[in-house]
Amino acid sequence: MEIKKIGGYGYIQGINSKNAEKVNRGKNGKDKVDFSATLEIKKLFYESKNIPEVREKLVNELKQAIENGTFKIDPEKIARSILGG
Repeated sequence: MEIKKIGGYGYIQGINSKNAEKVNRGKNGKDKVDFSATLEIKKLFYESKNIPEVREKLVNELKQAIENGTFKIDPEKIARSILGG
C-alpha cells in the first residue's frame, strides 16, 4: 500500500515557515520594558489609601439634617442626575 502526501500538509508547513520568518524578522535581540504605567498605578494606589472611605463630616451633617427634619429632597435634581443632565 502506498501513501502519498496530502496536499494540505505541505500548505500548512509553508504557512508555519512564513510565520516563523515574520517572528524572526521582528526581533532584534533586545527587549524593552516600560514600567512607568506600573509605577503610576502604584503611586495612585498608595495615595488612595490616604483618602477616607467615608466623608465623615458630610455624613454627620446629613444625619443631623434628617434628625432635625431640615433635610429637603429635590426631586427635579434627582431626575436630572438620573437622566444624565
